[in-house]
Amino acid sequence: MTKMWMIRGESGRLYDDFRERGVVAIGWSQLAPLAKPGMSRKEVTRLYQDIEPNIKPGTAISGASQVWRFINEIQPGDWVVTYSPANRTYLVGKITGDFKHNPDLADLGMSLTRPVQWIDQEVDRDSLTSASKNSLGSTLTVFVVPDFCTPRTESDGSWQQASCATSSRRRISGQRSSGRYGKSGA
Repeated sequence: MTKMWMIRGESGRLYDDFRERGVVAIGWSQLAPLAKPGMSRKEVTRLYQDIEPNIKPGTAISGASQVWRFINEIQPGDWVVTYSPANRTYLVGKITGDFKHNPDLADLGMSLTRPVQWIDQEVDRDSLTSASKNSLGSTLTVFVVPDFCTPRTESDGSWQQASCATSSRRRISGQRSSGRYGKSGA
């Protein structure tokens, strides 16, 4: 089943980098080269605790779980959203490939990346319902967005905004040149 994920890069600081590079990313530069697909959460947590022996157990579990989800649970075809606190806007896109370890991007906080086809138009935070704002407001770096906010693809391939906006649902055409949400080739 397709999911929608929120990925917060450096508390929103990487929003423009995500859009320009066509990716979502997370940091954890010391853990990134060691975490592999198929490892259990406990194994990733143990690695994190080995790297950072003074880390609090809850912090290790939280961080390792986010790395584990990025590597193991997010799948090509899943939707992704990221937020810019400075602009009060969201980018929405579709994951188009597997994760990749990028040691050359570690200094930017982008050690692990996944390719994304971003929808052209940003979503203004003020257009969302209170429930949607609350569901997207977690401070976690990686988390699943509740189903009621997940976009749906119609049988003709167009994208339909779910119950995330205060206005009635809008049917969005697949024409990228119109400056409106589009199919994004996905």
